[in-house]
Amino acid sequence: MQEIEHTQGLLFPLQRMLSELEDDLCWRQQDTDSLHLILRHRHEEDTRLRIRTSGPEHRAEVFLNLIRLRLEQQPLRAPVIAVVLSVRRFLGREAPTGQDLLGESQDLNEAWHTLISRLQARLGEQSLKRLSPQADHRPERAWSATEVQKKHKTRLSATEHLPRRPLWLLQGPQPLTEPPAAWFAGPERISGGWWDGQRVHRDYYIAQLQSGQLAWVFRDVREGWFIHGWFG
Repeated sequence: MQEIEHTQGLLFPLQRMLSELEDDLCWRQQDTDSLHLILRHRHEEDTRLRIRTSGPEHRAEVFLNLIRLRLEQQPLRAPVIAVVLSVRRFLGREAPTGQDLLGESQDLNEAWHTLISRLQARLGEQSLKRLSPQADHRPERAWSATEVQKKHKTRLSATEHLPRRPLWLLQGPQPLTEPPAAWFAGPERISGGWWDGQRVHRDYYIAQLQSGQLAWVFRDVREGWFIHGWFG
């Protein structure tokens, strides 16, 4: 090709290449979650981009949008004389589900993967996190922030038997300055942390404060009463 000096000029050849890739993936009945794009320059080192999606994908339009977002964040440092596009990881395609009578997809997981992929392309792969449960009884240590992209599918266990927990957990317990107006549930005893020197021994309750707010409060056997979270 002729030298291309602007990002917009790359979109036409990339669209054609990605359309051919989509046809090939459809013929194989496979998807991919990673593309390697190499932009070659005449007097500079190659520009190498890895385009990742949060789930299996094959649509040219989706890949083109992700590449456009990446190029907006990383402008060309020199004119491009050649483009190389490669796939190093193929994934088996799952049977489509959730289609209406016209064949249009109603799959919310597909929309979720598309959204996450676009956010990662614009903000960076490490910018998004998801909350993952940890094997610890202490509420403030029972979760951690991990990568959004799941490597393996996990099966969630039933949660009907678990006590109610607030969605808004405070960064740290705060002293309860006045007695609650009403009590709704409890006590739920949480005791642990002896293994790392941060032992807790608490009795948790769901209580309504004088202001009308529904709070998750606990009594520490040594330090008194605290608020640890809020219910909506």
